[in-house]
Amino acid sequence: YGVLVYEATGIAYRLLTILITMAFSIGVFWIYGLHRVVEDFHFTLGYELEAYWTICWKIIAFGIL
Repeated sequence: YGVLVYEATGIAYRLLTILITMAFSIGVFWIYGLHRVVEDFHFTLGYELEAYWTICWKIIAFGIL
């Protein structure tokens, strides 16, 4: 019985984690804007990020989601 409860709640937590991740990604990259995020990284790090990271965040990350 304990294993069944664990499996049932484990699936719910995984789905909840996926939904929270998707909501965060949409909020940060679509509402706040990817350009602003890249500018914030530039300000924080002191150098610009490579185009690789922008491409990953813009295309690949949403393709995976």
